[in-house]
Amino acid sequence: KLIGILLNGIVHFDNRIKQIAFKVLGNEIFGSEHYSIHKKYEIFKITAKKILTMLSDTSSDELLFLTCAAGIQCMYRFISEYIYSFGEIAIPTPNKVAFFPGTFDPFSLSHKEIARTIRDMGYEVYLAVDEFSWSKQTLPHLLRSNIISMSIADEKDIYIFPDEYPINLANPDNLAFLRESFKETEVYIVVGSDVIQNASAYAIEKSPNSIHSFNHIIFERRISTSDDNIDNFHTKLKNIDGDIVMLSLPPQYEDISSTQIRNNIDKNR
Repeated sequence: KLIGILLNGIVHFDNRIKQIAFKVLGNEIFGSEHYSIHKKYEIFKITAKKILTMLSDTSSDELLFLTCAAGIQCMYRFISEYIYSFGEIAIPTPNKVAFFPGTFDPFSLSHKEIARTIRDMGYEVYLAVDEFSWSKQTLPHLLRSNIISMSIADEKDIYIFPDEYPINLANPDNLAFLRESFKETEVYIVVGSDVIQNASAYAIEKSPNSIHSFNHIIFERRISTSDDNIDNFHTKLKNIDGDIVMLSLPPQYEDISSTQIRNNIDKNR
C-alpha cells in the first residue's frame, strides 16, 4: 500500500508532488543504507515495470528532470550492485497477458473494474490508448493516457502499453508485433461484445496474424437484441480460432458509459 501511494505520486498532475515521490523512491528506498539489498530487490520487482510504463516526458521542467535523473541513478546503482553480487535480476514472466485496447475517453470505473477483474483471474493487464478512433472526436491522446496513469498507478499487474508501439486490431502486422512482444506468454485480446459486433477488424478475412487468431476475453455489453444482430454476433464469435473467456460486469459498473460521461460533461451536468 505504501509503494502504491508513492507510485500515485509519480503520476500526479502537480510536478512538486512528482518530485517528492521520485526523491523518496530513489534516494530514500533504493539509495537507503537501512534497507538490505534483498529488501530493495523485492521492492524493485514490484515497481520496475510501473516506473518504465508511467515515467512521462520530464524535459519541459528542468527541476523535475533533475529529480527524476537523481532517483533513477539510485535505482541504477542498486541494479549494478545486485548484478555484481548475485547475478541477473529476474523479473517474473507472466503466464497470461491481457491486452486491453480502447479509446478510454475518459477512462471510467467500468474500465478499471474490467482491468481489475481480469488481473484477479491471473492475467497481467496492458491498457492501450487507441489512436485509431478518428470518428469519436476524442480528447488528446496524452491527456487520456495521463488519466489512465493516475487511475491505475497503485494497481498491481496493470500497466499502460507503451505509446511508441500503436496497435491497430485491423492490422495483422501490428498484431504480429504484439504477439512477438510477449512471445513467452499467452496473449488475450480484451474487447466488449459490441466491438466484436461492430469493429471492422472482425469483418476482414482471416490471415495468420489477424485478430481471429488470438485468444479473447469478451466482456458483455448490451447489444441490439434483434435476431439479425444476435446472429451476426455469434457468427463473428465462431470465426475466432483462439480461446474465448466471457466476462460479465457487476450491475453497478455495467451501465457506466464513456459516451454518456462525455455527453453529460458537454451539457454541464
